[in-house]
Amino acid sequence: MSSSSQLCLVTGGGGFLATQIILLLVERGYRVRSCVRSAAKGAAWIKKQAETHPTISEHVEFAYVADMGVAGAYDRCIKDVSIVFHTASPLTSRSRLVLCYSTCGLCLNS
Repeated sequence: MSSSSQLCLVTGGGGFLATQIILLLVERGYRVRSCVRSAAKGAAWIKKQAETHPTISEHVEFAYVADMGVAGAYDRCIKDVSIVFHTASPLTSRSRLVLCYSTCGLCLNS
């Protein structure tokens, strides 16, 4: 399967790590679905990235997950997805970890 036919899901789409992953995936020809908490966050992300990546909106779509703690929160987001990069994390005062993994082991450094 070629990269252009694969849809990648990146959770935590508004964050620094997710942004770097999204930009690398787009650069390598992948289609990307990014999970953000609201339409406003998705629009703000596109506006910011379009300054340096004018065609970014052609390669990235958004899915909205207001509360990742709700059962089934990602059910619609994962439809037709080949690869998942899970960078979303509920942040509390005691936990500031961000997790990232790929379901197929895609290495962004190669």
